[in-house]
Amino acid sequence: METPKSKQFKIYLPLAILILLYLITRLYGLAALPMSSEEATWIHWAQIVAQYPSEWLIASDNGEQPLFTWLNAVTLNIFPDPLAAGRWVSVLAGLASLTGLYFIGQDLVNRTVGLLASLIYIIFPYAFFCDRLALPDGLAFAGIIWALRWSLHIAKETRPQEKAFKTLGVLMCAACLADLIAGLAFPVLLAVFYIWRVHKRPEFWKQFGMSVGIVLVVNLPILINASSYETNAVRYEKGVSSGVGLRQAAKFLEKEAEAFRKKTGVPLPVLLPMSPGNPAEGITVFLWKNPDVRFVPAFWWPRSPKLIPTGLRFSHRPSIYQTSPVKRRETSLLNYAHFIFPGGGYSQQKLLQENPRFEIAWSSQKLGKRRSIIILKNRPHK
Repeated sequence: METPKSKQFKIYLPLAILILLYLITRLYGLAALPMSSEEATWIHWAQIVAQYPSEWLIASDNGEQPLFTWLNAVTLNIFPDPLAAGRWVSVLAGLASLTGLYFIGQDLVNRTVGLLASLIYIIFPYAFFCDRLALPDGLAFAGIIWALRWSLHIAKETRPQEKAFKTLGVLMCAACLADLIAGLAFPVLLAVFYIWRVHKRPEFWKQFGMSVGIVLVVNLPILINASSYETNAVRYEKGVSSGVGLRQAAKFLEKEAEAFRKKTGVPLPVLLPMSPGNPAEGITVFLWKNPDVRFVPAFWWPRSPKLIPTGLRFSHRPSIYQTSPVKRRETSLLNYAHFIFPGGGYSQQKLLQENPRFEIAWSSQKLGKRRSIIILKNRPHK
């Protein structure tokens, strides 16, 4: 005789197998793919949030939604590799999407359809790449799927209506906190309500208004904050190809910094261009917590052609995104500074002419000069 436990085991065993298959396909070589510029920016924002909690809206300050940075700030304290930490957020979001699709298929038709929907998700190419990149798209997708599932609960009255509408509001809110493009999927929820004639039920508009109110109350202040963002017109290398060689460059600077620390007792200053993305931001991600490295955002360059500021002291900011807290430091600390060349539209030849004491200390040209990583070194006695 089949017991209730054995029956449940048979029911959920196929789903468990699919979850295992999902984790294998998403976690195999998770950090092997080079870090794209967009990933570098998102992970760096999360690193700033983790170190400076008061900067919890740094993504919004730069015109983006903040949920990914909040979750990534947590995973950064779990995984030693920052790239893997960022991509784990997307892996877990994809897992939420997979289980959500399973339950939607089961609720609409039967368990077999739910399993088939989950299997299609696992092999779907867009989902495969989306779940392996440290970007907020997967979080938005997961929020939409679970909002759809909860709209079906409301339509079929399988949950207490007031609580179900509150849950729907929270899920809609989470999807929008991940990416505002999630709002484009919300008419689908209204279509579900129309098909099941939910809109004709008493109290529907009041309860649905409560759901929308949850979304607006949380997201409007963030949107108002983001509206003050001014688009950065500086060019930067996009795509996964821009991340080739980042780990090698970070290893080079790590060795340089270790030797410099042993010799001088202070961290190695590394000048950063203010343009976002790779290569500078990707290298920053890998070395952010390294005590032997002191990143110095060169906010005066290229407005001033000189990499080393004039004067006896200069203002030191924590990152290229922060204007405070500011520390005044001796300019002499930059005597042996390294500089990560930003690429893009900047002229390497012109930079070296205007800064004759700098020379190339390391370079990687695997994909041609336009996508090479170049690190310059200041030699004050040259």
